[in-house]
Amino acid sequence: MIGYAVRQGPIYAGQKSDGSFGYQDNYSPEAWLASESFVQNVSRNISASGQLTWNTPVDGLSFIGKVGMNYWTKYDKAYRADTYFDDSKTVGPATLNVWTANNTYTTFEALATYEKQIKNHTFKLLAGTSVEQSNNKGLEGYRNTFPNNYLYELGSGDKSTATNDSSLEEYALLSFFGRINYAWKDRYLLEVNLRYDGSSRFADGHRWGLFPSVSAGWRISEEDFWKNAAVSAVVDNLKLRASYGVLGNQNIGVYPYQQIYELGHDYPFGNPVTLQSGAYMKTYNNPEITWEKTAITDIGLDFSLLNGRFSGTLDYFYKYTSDILAPVEVSSIMGREVGQSNVGAVSNEGIEINLTYNGQIGRDFRFSISPNFTWVKNAVEKLANGATEEINNNRIVGQPIGIIYGYETDGLFVDQAEIDAAPEQLVSKSGLKPGYVKYKDISGPDGVPDGKVDAQYDRTVLGSTTPKFYYGLNLSASYKGFDFSALLQGLGGHKRLIGSYMAYAFYNGGQIQRWQAESCWKEENPDKWAEYPRLETLNMNDTNLQTSDYWVRNASFLRVKNIQIGYTFPKAWTKKIGLENVRVYVSGQNLFSFNSFYKGWDPENEIGTGDSPSYYPVNSIYSFGFNFKF
Repeated sequence: MIGYAVRQGPIYAGQKSDGSFGYQDNYSPEAWLASESFVQNVSRNISASGQLTWNTPVDGLSFIGKVGMNYWTKYDKAYRADTYFDDSKTVGPATLNVWTANNTYTTFEALATYEKQIKNHTFKLLAGTSVEQSNNKGLEGYRNTFPNNYLYELGSGDKSTATNDSSLEEYALLSFFGRINYAWKDRYLLEVNLRYDGSSRFADGHRWGLFPSVSAGWRISEEDFWKNAAVSAVVDNLKLRASYGVLGNQNIGVYPYQQIYELGHDYPFGNPVTLQSGAYMKTYNNPEITWEKTAITDIGLDFSLLNGRFSGTLDYFYKYTSDILAPVEVSSIMGREVGQSNVGAVSNEGIEINLTYNGQIGRDFRFSISPNFTWVKNAVEKLANGATEEINNNRIVGQPIGIIYGYETDGLFVDQAEIDAAPEQLVSKSGLKPGYVKYKDISGPDGVPDGKVDAQYDRTVLGSTTPKFYYGLNLSASYKGFDFSALLQGLGGHKRLIGSYMAYAFYNGGQIQRWQAESCWKEENPDKWAEYPRLETLNMNDTNLQTSDYWVRNASFLRVKNIQIGYTFPKAWTKKIGLENVRVYVSGQNLFSFNSFYKGWDPENEIGTGDSPSYYPVNSIYSFGFNFKF
């Protein structure tokens, strides 16, 4: 529905005085809203858990058993009714899709813990095992052509149009793990972890993965030399820590090592020959698939100053993820695809800073300010078959994930003289007009510009959709019974390739936006750096629509995620009505966003590199409520 509204041009009426609707092709948001069409989503979730602990007669030794179960079910129904536009046009037939699904997820965990204090030495030991099982079932049905718009059940539709589908996904995870903690005077800290996980998602021989980790800490502020120094009056807590560990990822689909068979390929058999329902093997199986692994190195510093008034953490981290599943290209003589293999690697290196300041003014006003900032350098380290680039998948070794790969531009052509003097463009110069995008010739077969623009030599990295930094700010304050809190979050250092309805006027027969009409190139004002090219109806092979920096935008933003204001009534008042505490509050979520995107478009929805934006806006939610404590 939102997509229809985005597309429909302003020249088409909504609902007319006679009850009919203006429409473009088969699109009219108002007509769809007025029809009996609907989408229904119903889901239910039941969770249960239990724990049994036995503190044995042996001092410090305990056994713990935990069980859990989660049952989730959903029922979705989408009915698109026969829709009246006017006396000459009704869109149909009506269609109905019904989806049902349920998931049963169970867990069991058995733990043994032991704690022992020997003088200044503290030991904590843990050993355990766990089992996870998941069973997910789905069923789908479809029919069209119903007697009327009120009998929207599958049984009422035309039987000849019926289709159905079902799915079943199961997996299990068995784990054994242990942990050792050691501390001396709470000054020197050491922790060692070891996991041994087996997943049914992999074939025999590759199901198990061993994942160790170790961390150490030094509380410098507990040293005598620190306590006796003048600096201890200012820095009351200082801890240096470092860790290294390997994590495994088995969330890669269900049984990706299996062969894939595709139905719908019939074969002739018999005498006389008749077509029989059949399938063909689409991919070879790859039983070598195993766990994706992430090795994480972290070095950090925790500190607290002025009796906890100012505190923070500083971290340097390096993450290297290897054995990433990715498709592998093979020679066509093999006859089919190989599927996925553990061939990729990606690194993330960065710095994370978290700070908090707690302050007080007078006796009643207290406040807290907590900024955070993370800078990350992301890079592709390895691709399949030793390749250094996969341009069609927007991957180049050494570059971030999600690069935008295209042409550099030199604004727009101002006049015919500039067209004649320019390098050969992507189309013949006879097809160019003033106001069209001018592409740069940046290279050629010999590594220098060769006088023409082509896809092989003149495309380059224009940016990445992966943010380079993340930041936020938590604010809180209280004064007597009043309280206030706010959360701001932002991303930066990344780009967005805009396209489709967001970027192009008259796209797919759609409308034009204000910025396109007001900022386009015009003959009476031939601006080389106009924000939109010469205004014309679109041909999707249009030279102006090539992937280029002309359509790349800064996707950084700062969003006010949440603001809440509350008031807690004095206890002397609330006790008179039998309540311990009463608080009233008003809050808002996703209130504002500061960005350079065009009005009506949100960069948080525009992270991908494709040209199909998300039309549904980020919801702003306003709440008012009470908290009672008896």
